[in-house]
Amino acid sequence: MGDTKIEYVSKSWSPIRGCSRVSPGCAHCWAVRMANRQKSMPGYEGFVDEHGWTGKVSLIESQLDVPLHWRKPQRVATAFMGDLFHENLPVSDVARVFCVMDEAEDHDFLLLTKRASRLPDVITQIRDTVAENHERWDGGRFTWPLPNIWLGVSVEDQAAADERIPWLLKTPAAVRWVSLEPMIGPVTFRPEWLSHHWSPATGALHLPLDWVVLGGESGPGARPCAISWIRDVVGQCKAASVSVFMKQLGRQPVDAMYETGMRRLGNSKGADPEEWPADLRVQQFPEVKS
Repeated sequence: MGDTKIEYVSKSWSPIRGCSRVSPGCAHCWAVRMANRQKSMPGYEGFVDEHGWTGKVSLIESQLDVPLHWRKPQRVATAFMGDLFHENLPVSDVARVFCVMDEAEDHDFLLLTKRASRLPDVITQIRDTVAENHERWDGGRFTWPLPNIWLGVSVEDQAAADERIPWLLKTPAAVRWVSLEPMIGPVTFRPEWLSHHWSPATGALHLPLDWVVLGGESGPGARPCAISWIRDVVGQCKAASVSVFMKQLGRQPVDAMYETGMRRLGNSKGADPEEWPADLRVQQFPEVKS
């Protein structure tokens, strides 16, 4: 809670607690390791066991209004200790989190989910709930999509990208982004994901992704991440003028130039740009729509 070491944000805010595994990207979840260290503390019981997350998810009332006390504008990692769109969290609780984000309009809130298929329906329900209460929360300045919320999906390989990104692109958001971390396989972005296109089926202009964050896996048991995979995605984003942020190579970057296949870096998670190939030293942010 508060200050964070995540390179692309300035604050971390965890208004919910709990999650459950949904895909291979969850195998070495850093959040469940942190939750394990806290499980004996009052209020942390039941969220993790010897197998990891139990599926228990709940709103943390004491943390709900934390962003309202930050005076300087912040870029906030929101609910990264769980999944705000988890099926076990009531939509009414999710709406309360959105109302706080709406009120804390000076901050940008970055959300991630692996439950992308829930996004269109849940966001519609939240929109209606927030709209009904907007005068109580922000003096009648309500707009949708909320301009300070960056809605994203977490993706680890091509299968996850093919499943989750289309759902994200169907969901209204001021900024749509993809966290390709941990990257455990190559990913080719479909042209319609990266460029505006007219859909004859819907009769509407479809807007593409605004931002892609890239990172290899860190922590115990980190799986290899090929530098060629990262380079390819950076190239795809540059060609489409989509902002890209290179976060880290991970603990086990694979470089085909080495006979051993593995390059071990001085930094344990490969987060020092000085250790990267020059063409990967790119850390862009999207243009935030007003």
